[in-house]
Amino acid sequence: AYELYVKGQMLGREIGSGMLTGIANLEKVVELEPEWAAGWSSLAQIYWSAAEWPPEGIDRAEMLRKRQVAEERALALNTDDAYVHWILGVRAFEEFDWETAEYHWNVAHDMDPGQSRQDLYYTLKRFEEAYADAEELLRIEPEFYVIVRVAGIPYYYGRKFDRALELWEEVLRMEPDSSLDIRNLGALYCAMGRTDEGIALLEKAQSMGAY
Repeated sequence: AYELYVKGQMLGREIGSGMLTGIANLEKVVELEPEWAAGWSSLAQIYWSAAEWPPEGIDRAEMLRKRQVAEERALALNTDDAYVHWILGVRAFEEFDWETAEYHWNVAHDMDPGQSRQDLYYTLKRFEEAYADAEELLRIEPEFYVIVRVAGIPYYYGRKFDRALELWEEVLRMEPDSSLDIRNLGALYCAMGRTDEGIALLEKAQSMGAY
């Protein structure tokens, strides 16, 4: 089960057939070890990834439903897990309970520095903390395009457009056919006053199925 778990986590970073194999591996893990919280929390994460960047043939709504089931199972088994604390932070965040969200996300970050807190920071306009969190993520995994994408978000909301542009253009060099990243860059161009270029990219993203 552990070998499947490690392979599943690695494949969860991929887009397409690799992600599907990762899902299959982690589903097998929780079948073999149904009381192992880490298996369920990793499965929840890969379902979330599949919902955000659906491989061909994947139903996004189904992935979100399965993610919730896996999260509930992980929560029931162990609350002392970085991703479980991240889940609790998300739930508090969605209820506008900023203090509780920050507590759980800080605990998650202490356990795993790859767990970001920037959603809270830029929502509360604590942009300097959001920028620091983004740069920490980039130091940890500078070659992972999802990290580079996420790192650009606080700069976009904080209107630090030059840094957002640097990051989001880099993402498209990594993943030139990503409709989500084409959409993000289009929105950024519009915010920068490069309206014609931005609209062209937004229309291209829409034609590719970006939601």
